[in-house]
Amino acid sequence: MGPAVIVRGTERPVTAYGGSPLLRQWLQVLHLPERLGQVQVNWSGRKFRGVDYLYALLCGLLLGCDRQSALAELGQELGALLGFGLAAMPSQPSISRFLAKGADGVAGQILRLSRDLGKRMRQAQRTAILDLDGSVIATRGEPEGAEWGYNPGRRGKTYFACLCFCGHTREILDAVLCSGKEATISAHRAVQMYRQGRRALGGLRLKRLFLRADAGFARTDFVRRLQCEHVMYFIAWPTHGRTRTTVLGLDYQALDERYAVAEFTYRVRRGHLQRMVVIREKLEPEERNKKQLRLLEAPGYAYQVIATNAPESWSGAAVWRFYNHRSCLENIIKESKQDFGADHVLSSCWEGNRLWLALSVLAYNLWNWFREKILHQRAHRRRTQWLRKMLIEIPAYVTRGGRKTFLNIWRGSPGWELYQTAQARLATFAL
Repeated sequence: MGPAVIVRGTERPVTAYGGSPLLRQWLQVLHLPERLGQVQVNWSGRKFRGVDYLYALLCGLLLGCDRQSALAELGQELGALLGFGLAAMPSQPSISRFLAKGADGVAGQILRLSRDLGKRMRQAQRTAILDLDGSVIATRGEPEGAEWGYNPGRRGKTYFACLCFCGHTREILDAVLCSGKEATISAHRAVQMYRQGRRALGGLRLKRLFLRADAGFARTDFVRRLQCEHVMYFIAWPTHGRTRTTVLGLDYQALDERYAVAEFTYRVRRGHLQRMVVIREKLEPEERNKKQLRLLEAPGYAYQVIATNAPESWSGAAVWRFYNHRSCLENIIKESKQDFGADHVLSSCWEGNRLWLALSVLAYNLWNWFREKILHQRAHRRRTQWLRKMLIEIPAYVTRGGRKTFLNIWRGSPGWELYQTAQARLATFAL
């Protein structure tokens, strides 16, 4: 054994968020404090204004604080306060009151701000991919607007977040908080999400638009709308009735030892004929009893049906592979839940929970743009959890002298070189 370690106390302020000034510099480059100042908030607090709460909550989310208690505890982190330029952090009861009484109509403005920033970040593009999906948010107690619905995790009232993504940049374009009973998405809701996503991507300037969605969006009125607007769609389709009989009786062409493909045409109610691509998967004996949701399962096989209006130049295998690329959404949803608290319910009020979801979307997009524009991580992107550990959670101590405050970062940190690179690129980045 080595020599004994002597522990001594120190009066020097020490922080675990030595890299937080990097995030402040990123927010200033985007003029985000000024943009948040333009958000209209109906709040007349004594110590904190409405914009102060918005900025404080956003800074907490960027650092990974996804609970009211964790947000309030940032007030004890001198490095985080200095890094973001915060004089103080609201207490937990104060945050709770703001979410309950001062969040009316703010969520829509935050989402609009996020979409406007996304338009400035993205280069002018003529082709785009829209991905639609949803996520169940479990609740405790009786929060306003929560209803009984589909919840595979546990019984209880839930919310349902309907999400729209950009397939190219992996950013979240829109998020609508619904009651749990709306987990079965209506055609009106599907069209609303599509319209909002298309406007966020550039609207009529798009020359070619692809849309991918799971079976929750399989609505005939929604499909007819996409057909009328010449959108190439790829939607997982449920099988029941005549469709089920057709799928089981098709002549399949083998792709490999496990997968086979077949096609048939199906007429959408009062619409055009659409192409249905069916993928048949051969199950191994140990897989036949797996507890996994499948659109259709027959002895020894599992089937997946994809409705599309792709031209014949797209083979059935190409349609299937393109649709399967939307599996990246699961990683985005997982990251937004684990790293930004998108599945947490912080308030008993509907508007407060809508605002929290909107802020988590903005925080995720800010880190996503930082990865792409500053760190140049496009094809292979690091998780936000890793980036925080390397760039933000750096040990440092605070000193003052010459009317200045210094945050002294440990140079031996594993992310020191990456930190310097990001700082240099931020100095030359302009929006």
